[in-house]
Amino acid sequence: MSSMEGSAPLNGMESTDNSKASSEKPSDLAIAQDVRLIPSSITWEAWALFVTDLLTNIDPETLDTVSKRYHFGELRLSRLNLIYRFAPGIFSGQNFMRGFMSEPLWTKAFLERNFAWLFSVFGFVTIVAGSMQVGLGTDSLHDNGKFQNASVGFTVASLIGAIASVLLVSLVWGFLTVYHILRAKENLKIVRKRRIDRQNSRNSV
Repeated sequence: MSSMEGSAPLNGMESTDNSKASSEKPSDLAIAQDVRLIPSSITWEAWALFVTDLLTNIDPETLDTVSKRYHFGELRLSRLNLIYRFAPGIFSGQNFMRGFMSEPLWTKAFLERNFAWLFSVFGFVTIVAGSMQVGLGTDSLHDNGKFQNASVGFTVASLIGAIASVLLVSLVWGFLTVYHILRAKENLKIVRKRRIDRQNSRNSV
């Protein structure tokens, strides 16, 4: 889900042509079964009958018999989580925290998705600060009061921004960690209670 591109309209004629091509080649069905896209229990005759019936009832030009949700490609998980967090109809505290599908906090993908921009900002600030330091070493800017004041102000702002960013990330990370731990404990209690209730109901029978 997370690796799929989103919001790309599907070409009805192209998908129909592809389906026709696959229905004419048993080797395509075998490949699909090898990669577990289609159950191995489906025979070639059943697959050909299914595809023929499907193409008979679908107009590739209008797709009017297909639900509108399938007129577009799937959304990657990051976009789906964003929509799920801020959609007015389903907005809630739990949805805002978890999104559509909660992700582990310690995975590489999670770190890159949420904090890669921060390293980009630090890299930009480092380049600008280094350039200012080189400028202060030149004869034309060494005695320039405005440039010196700008360099001092940028340096101070960069330090404050770096400290604030580290603190903010730490607070958010800690809050998410505590939230997920509490939610996991709460869910564990619910699961245990369901198991006990099921066991009691079986014993009573």
